[in-house]
Amino acid sequence: RLVNLGSSTTSAAGDFAFINIPTGMQQVGIDLSALPVDFDPPPIAQVQLQLGRGDTQRVSFGLVPLGAMAGRIVVDVNQNGIEDAGDRALDGAVIMLNGGARSEQTRQGRFRFDAVRSGDHNLTLVPDSLPSGSGLSGPQEVAVAVTQARPTADVLFLVTLHQRPELRKVFAPTTAKSPPAAPRAAHASIGAGRCA
Repeated sequence: RLVNLGSSTTSAAGDFAFINIPTGMQQVGIDLSALPVDFDPPPIAQVQLQLGRGDTQRVSFGLVPLGAMAGRIVVDVNQNGIEDAGDRALDGAVIMLNGGARSEQTRQGRFRFDAVRSGDHNLTLVPDSLPSGSGLSGPQEVAVAVTQARPTADVLFLVTLHQRPELRKVFAPTTAKSPPAAPRAAHASIGAGRCA
């Protein structure tokens, strides 16, 4: 958008042009309201140009591609380190993106981070969010790269659940005891006498 003068749509090659622009200071920038949802704007989305008579100036804006990271957390039932048909999804586990910048909780064993910038990222499974007695059958942290060639990454975390033995304390059976007998009253007799 050329501020106060109009707008231009980029071609398939990303080119745009404004012609017959008045001389002087002009502002040109990206119309953020028209930016596709799978891109972030660059740090500088608008620039000022001083145009003289007959000048042609070139301006470039680098959009930041956005991708997604999705994955699953699966209970490795037979503890063989790979996902099998008998393995089941684990709900309620927490996944952190880039050391806690964002987090998601699994639903039906699945999680997803949308609008992730291109580049290298880390996904971490939070052990404290797992059920008591569980452990990891695979890595706790996974490095993931989001690129234009691979805008969506799929990650799998494997968890093992250890059944804790059930503890039962057995008490000896109780029998009804009769209450203790009440103490018998002591009887004493005092004889009447005469002192001389």
